Amino acid sequence: MNFSPTAVGDVVLRLWGGGEKFLWSLAATCGAVFAILCGGWFFRLGGVPDVFQNYGLLLLLSTVGLGILAGFRTWDGVPPKTVHLIADDFQSFWSQSRQKDGRITTQFCFRMKVTNLTDGPIVLSTLRLLKPRLRRDDDELARHILTRHPIANVYGFDNPIVPGAISRASCDIIVNRPIGKSGRKITAVVAISDQRGRWHKLKFEKLRAVNDKPV
Repeated sequence: MNFSPTAVGDVVLRLWGGGEKFLWSLAATCGAVFAILCGGWFFRLGGVPDVFQNYGLLLLLSTVGLGILAGFRTWDGVPPKTVHLIADDFQSFWSQSRQKDGRITTQFCFRMKVTNLTDGPIVLSTLRLLKPRLRRDDDELARHILTRHPIANVYGFDNPIVPGAISRASCDIIVNRPIGKSGRKITAVVAISDQRGRWHKLKFEKLRAVNDKPV
């Protein structure tokens, strides 16, 4: 068998081209076979100890090597961040409101600073609430994100954040039911997507409530 640097490099490149899922599958398979042979060697099952003696070390090294390669492949496939988000805790809040028909709605208002880390304009396109978690049948009455204009002090849905600039964004979500206990600070997590489809999470540790009970 040829173990020259050229042959080894060719194998590594072929494995790398298979993607992280392929590499993780190979690492898991080698690890599973090693575990089975190790168990057979421990309990002295038939000819398994001889097989383990001959191939156990190779399987262990293959599992470790493929795992490391899969880890690097996964890391290499992660796209770079496009924005950096900073929560504005002072201006962010949540509240509950009682409607004329008796319904109680919950509103989450998130305010933040956004830094564009790319060399092109970024537009914040949509958001979703991760915590508190919404139910599948929840009716969202409103869900939008507004970004400040690069020059004027006005907010809009399609305002871009120019490269290297810091802008402000205002996010609002209104749900058609009571969520949480009114009057208490809560932990909230929101995910925001840019026009490239890259999602960014932002955590508000102590989101303040603006009323003690629905009004």
